[in-house]
Amino acid sequence: MNEKYDILLKELDLIDSSIRQMDELTKGVKEWSIATWTASIGFALAISQLTPYVALTAAIPAMFWLVDASYRRIQSQFIKRHKQIQIFINSEDFELFLKKEVRFDIMKMRCKDNSALEFFSVMSYFSVCFLYLGQIALSFMLWWLV
Repeated sequence: MNEKYDILLKELDLIDSSIRQMDELTKGVKEWSIATWTASIGFALAISQLTPYVALTAAIPAMFWLVDASYRRIQSQFIKRHKQIQIFINSEDFELFLKKEVRFDIMKMRCKDNSALEFFSVMSYFSVCFLYLGQIALSFMLWWLV
């Protein structure tokens, strides 16, 4: 059809695969968070001299939360770009783009927004908060109980 149109379709494919890859990365981060946190709790409770330090295990999910949020932020930028392309394809400007009368950036891949607000926004996703804050709260509850 049109070379730029083909590139735009390829960009959508690349963005889709990148979004899936970010999903896999964040899944792995969650799995490692659960495994290392559980192991550290078990280790601290198994050795009586380490029991007073159970509260320090709260640092583990906090660190993984930051890593997870950084991956989710990148994923969010891919999703924003995907939506931007979808809106453009469904607009009247798209026909003009095909006729090379309107310019639209292609192969941009991500809508970068380096603001701290975006980072904290992805940190506050319910599923993410629930897991990491739950682990942190359980660390302190166990410390209080022992």
